[in-house]
Formats: sequence, structure tokens, C-alpha cells
Amino acid sequence: MRALSSFPNILVFRGTPDFRKRRQSLATLIQSELGADPFSATLFVFMNRRRDCVRTLYWDKTGFAMWEKGLEEARFPWPKKLDRIGCVTLDSRQAEWLLEGIDIWNLRPHAELEYSRVF
Repeated sequence: MRALSSFPNILVFRGTPDFRKRRQSLATLIQSELGADPFSATLFVFMNRRRDCVRTLYWDKTGFAMWEKGLEEARFPWPKKLDRIGCVTLDSRQAEWLLEGIDIWNLRPHAELEYSRVF
């Protein structure tokens, strides 16, 4: 698989597609349900219902490439509120964290501050 940083867009499908679907069926799902272009330079990420398998799909100039990571005992972190149809955009760092099992949905950055004067 190409490096995650090489993709300008990474979209995570919020639903749980049938994992019996292969490349062409997932590309059709991307086009029909998400309204996205499966031939773009985007990496599409799918999660199964049990949250123990991630599948990615992208167009590699000559055909669709699909990559899969399955966990033997653990589960990928995934919030219940994202079970609706649609997608979430991630950056490459967040996608790497997701694949490593880090719960990116509960990470909270420092609050942004705005000041108009020093003193």
C-alpha cells in the first residue's frame, strides 16, 4: 500500500458495508452512497460491523487497489455516533493512529486562545 501521507484526502465511510463486497462493489458504493469520485486520489476507509477489520480502497492509475488489516483479538476504536451513512475526513496522521488502535475520536487538543493585548 502507498504511504498514507501520499493521499491528499482520506475519507472514512461511517456505515458498515457488507465485507463480502470486493473492489468494484465498494467503488460503486463510494459513487452512489457518498457521491464521491472513486477514481480520485482519495483513500477510502471502511470498517466492518465487529470493528475488527479495516479495508481501504483507492484508484492506482491502472485499477483499484484494496488493502485490509484484521485484528485477532482487539477492536478498532469507533464511536457509535458515526454509524450513519456518510464519511469523515481524516489526515494521514489520524489515519495512522486509527490503524495503530489509538482512539482518535476522543483526543482533545488544547483550547485555542485569542488575545488582543500582551498586558
